[in-house]
Amino acid sequence: MNFEHTEITIRERNYLELMDLALQLLRFHCWGLLLTLAVGAIPLTLVNFWIIPEIISSGAEWDTLNAYSWLLVLLMLWEAPLATALMTLYLGQITFTRVVDWNRLCRDYIGSLLQLLWFQAILRSLTACLLLVGLIIPHLAWPYLSEVILLERNYFVSYKGKQITTWRRSRNLHRHILGDLFARWLGTMVTGWVLVTAILLGIQTTAGGLFGIWFTSSTIVQWYVPLAGWLVIGFFTIVRFLAYLDLRIRREGWEVELVMRAEAARLARVAA
Repeated sequence: MNFEHTEITIRERNYLELMDLALQLLRFHCWGLLLTLAVGAIPLTLVNFWIIPEIISSGAEWDTLNAYSWLLVLLMLWEAPLATALMTLYLGQITFTRVVDWNRLCRDYIGSLLQLLWFQAILRSLTACLLLVGLIIPHLAWPYLSEVILLERNYFVSYKGKQITTWRRSRNLHRHILGDLFARWLGTMVTGWVLVTAILLGIQTTAGGLFGIWFTSSTIVQWYVPLAGWLVIGFFTIVRFLAYLDLRIRREGWEVELVMRAEAARLARVAA
């Protein structure tokens, strides 16, 4: 890792500054970020196309289009940590090395897959089944769990209590900041809905105004809602990654640690 010349300046930022910085990262690393998002999102989108009609056909009281829309949104929110895992690893590499080692990225992903499936798939599913608001609890209580799993690579189980586990690390990181997390979650939801609506209206207006093609509601829901949804989820994955770094800076003085590591690396080169 290059601690002296990171891709972004490591310092405290407010949430609006984090969103602005996310746009800058998206501008400079657009193709790599879109590629890692597509690799994670396309297979899950195909699964959704198969799952949702089966669910709707089992309930005669459902209004089909509304049911499809809501089930699609819920599934995408549940799948988001799995779909954006490669994107998070990509962000971690470009932040400190400025180049991407795709072999290492794949190895890190495979090495984290067990914990990712347990915490972000099975545990979140159990939470959603047991509690009415189970789908939003992970976003409020431990929103940076994916970053802890993918970037910090802690132990899944502690042997004799000597190693720090992923769950313990997550609890320590998110402790006593529920109010701030709730405010950021609320802002993310509002901004996300606005962005999805803007993308859908932009697609419809562009297709109709330039090419005379006006999509039906079913076409928009089936094809363009997933496209707009994954693009917005991808953008807020960048924001969440930056917010995770910001949280470590605020709570752990991480920028000081990086300065000390950079100085140690410089002195080691001088000595050599």
